[in-house]
Amino acid sequence: MKTAKRFLFAALCSVLAAGYAQTPRKKSPPPAQAVPTPVSFDVLVYGATPAGIGAALNAAELGHRVALVEPTARIGGMVTNGLSLTDIISLESVSGFFKQYADRAHRHYVQAYGADSPQARDCFFGMLTEPKVSLHVFREMLAERPNVTVYTQHRLHTV
Repeated sequence: MKTAKRFLFAALCSVLAAGYAQTPRKKSPPPAQAVPTPVSFDVLVYGATPAGIGAALNAAELGHRVALVEPTARIGGMVTNGLSLTDIISLESVSGFFKQYADRAHRHYVQAYGADSPQARDCFFGMLTEPKVSLHVFREMLAERPNVTVYTQHRLHTV
């Protein structure tokens, strides 16, 4: 259990550091949405990219109350905004959160178009998806975790 907590802590720190490094240093406009006060969470993940979503879901799976904060209006980062080509060479290397995501994306195409459809075949087991499908899958995964609260159009002002 200690190893899992250390890994989670390291993963969250790297996500937060990456998000902080990409945050503009100029003064940000006020947030578009008001955050209710007081708000209490065990974990804050800044950036609802696939890595941030994965970190939030893993923390929630461990029983933590999680705030997933995204500075833009859309979760999913590049995957839901147009760049959805993954560079997977071997299916054996796919595991964890990405495997869960890919399986759900593939299931979406099979259910929507049929198992023998060109769409189901061309999605390459859920690894080549349309941005709208990726967004749907991420929203579905987050909705299943009531202890994850997503805030879009929010920025960190101080750390």
